[in-house]
Amino acid sequence: MRIAACLMTLALAGCASEPQGTAQTAGAREPEPLTMRGDGAIVQCRSEDVTGSRLQTKKLCLTKEEWAARERAARDSFGEAQNKPQMNRGGDK
Repeated sequence: MRIAACLMTLALAGCASEPQGTAQTAGAREPEPLTMRGDGAIVQCRSEDVTGSRLQTKKLCLTKEEWAARERAARDSFGEAQNKPQMNRGGDK
């Protein structure tokens, strides 16, 4: 009887869990459909969280190339910060 109860609990827990890869990270939002900007460029708009605010967001509309350049610049600057040597500001004791 106990084995049947344990198996039933495991089966229900498996059904209730979310499929892998479908959970969204905090602050992540689905991009909006493609639209045309006034200059004729096709852009994709996304909402981004404003730094220092829990509620405020800003809408940013960029072309595919502009999004790629923005992501590349962010990755490069993060890599530079990671590889930068740390300075000892406390002095020798």
